[in-house]
Amino acid sequence: MAPNRSPAVPAEENLALARDIAASFSAGGPNAAEPFFHPEVEFHDAWGMGAGMYHGLAGMRQLYQDFSSAWEHFMFELLGLEPTPDGRVFMSARQRVKRTATSRQTDRTMYFVLEFRDGQLLKWDGWHLEAVARVAAGLAV
Repeated sequence: MAPNRSPAVPAEENLALARDIAASFSAGGPNAAEPFFHPEVEFHDAWGMGAGMYHGLAGMRQLYQDFSSAWEHFMFELLGLEPTPDGRVFMSARQRVKRTATSRQTDRTMYFVLEFRDGQLLKWDGWHLEAVARVAAGLAV
């Protein structure tokens, strides 16, 4: 099934929305981010936590629970945003976390492709490799 893309929405609007979503993740907790989620949101968790794919608002609450049970001191720093040719947004972000059970710290850059509908996040896909994410976004590597 082809993604529901809306090229009629100016790229600046989707970039601003992506920026707001990243800021809400930095603020922490599902209450900060939930207003940005479409009721049919799909979130692919590239960390491999919990279910891996989360659906709907209840799924996003479960994602936060899964993250909270595994990680502490979660930090999400937006590094860059780029519009894709079809109206989605390519995002790079630095994530720093500490594993609850072992205190092992992880600091890495992740890459995401965000899709929107009706001014809300509809789909979030994440990758560990920039080249793979860029190809998925339809961008030059």
